[in-house]
Amino acid sequence: MTTRRHREKTIVWEESIRLAAAGLRHGFTERAGGVSVGVYGSLNLSLDVGDTVGDVLENRRRFCEAVGCDILRLTTACQDNEAHIVAVGPREAGAGAGSRHDALARTKALMTDRADTPLFLCAADSVPLVLFDDEYEAVAVAVCDIMALEQNLAGKVVTAMNIVYGSRCERLRAYIGPAVSPVHTTVGRAIAETLIGTVQRKTGILQKKGETVYADLKYLAVRQMVEAGMDISRFDISKNCTYESAERFFSSRRSGGICGRNAVFALLT
Repeated sequence: MTTRRHREKTIVWEESIRLAAAGLRHGFTERAGGVSVGVYGSLNLSLDVGDTVGDVLENRRRFCEAVGCDILRLTTACQDNEAHIVAVGPREAGAGAGSRHDALARTKALMTDRADTPLFLCAADSVPLVLFDDEYEAVAVAVCDIMALEQNLAGKVVTAMNIVYGSRCERLRAYIGPAVSPVHTTVGRAIAETLIGTVQRKTGILQKKGETVYADLKYLAVRQMVEAGMDISRFDISKNCTYESAERFFSSRRSGGICGRNAVFALLT
């Protein structure tokens, strides 16, 4: 077993056992422990999905209390159509903590080497990543949806940490959190070709049954990071599927697009 459930107060998240042992506070939240209702019940952490703003802010307050971080320094992004990577420093810290209007735009990955700067991105089926450099004390989080994977975001984050912080790619550790499993992930031919075009080793990413093509997004993210220089032995990969675990995770596919969002987070202390 490489991952485990962790509870603080009413908040539960999955985390990598090895990253936690290395001192990194991180994980992927579950949906219990908040105040949101209906399709957002109960720990919806996104301000972008139509939930009551006051409920989301209370959910974030509870989350920050459980994690042990300052909500005013919670740093997040809009996660719209582009997949930029932002290095979070003093000017960016706290972006999007209380309002979607000042969240970092066009961004799906955040990284920092600053303590007490919680990185926080939302997901409901997309592949959540945490990368940790315990040598140079740097961390990154990313949410890889199909569009981001088409742009090789997972591999680009590895390269970005090397360029900005001097991280040695082969020493980075990675946690890949719960995401939608291949059986629930169908893609068209054009998208399938774009996805496998991002990596050299293509075996195992796509499976065709009749005219339907299924994509293993977690494995594709792994391949992108390995081909960027990471060591496959330094990955901890969740076995959980967001689509199939309705009591624990939100799933956009399962709910037809209207639902809350879990969060992937990381905090250097």
